[in-house]
Amino acid sequence: MRPKIVPGIPLEYKKLMEQCWDADSTKRPNACTLIKEQLSNSTDPMNINYTSKNNQFENFSEPKNATEVVLF
Repeated sequence: MRPKIVPGIPLEYKKLMEQCWDADSTKRPNACTLIKEQLSNSTDPMNINYTSKNNQFENFSEPKNATEVVLF
């Protein structure tokens, strides 16, 4: 019983999953190999543009009964 491979998954992840499922346990990667593969395939976090869909306000309606807040 194995999980389905999600469409659009990076090819490297698909290959790792399939290697982990190999019937011959000697062909399966060990934890150290998995970590090295993950680190080599990961993107530098400093170059990732993190955005939140919660902060995309263009489709929100104007607030009702809102008072103006003056911070300074």
